Amino acid sequence: MRRLRAEGDALARAAERLADAALATDDPFQALAFRRAAVRLSDRAEAIPYAGLG
Repeated sequence: MRRLRAEGDALARAAERLADAALATDDPFQALAFRRAAVRLSDRAEAIPYAGLG
C-alpha cells in the first residue's frame, strides 16, 4: 500500500511540474503538450488505489 501511495504521489508531483512548465513556456504548442501530459499523469495518479489517503 505504501508503494502505491508513493507512486501516486510521484505521479501527482510530476503532473504539477508539467503544469508549471506549461505556464512558463512561450510556445503555445509546447504549453498544450505539457498540459495534456499533466492531465494524463493526474488521471493516472487518481486511478491508483489508496493514492491521496492518509
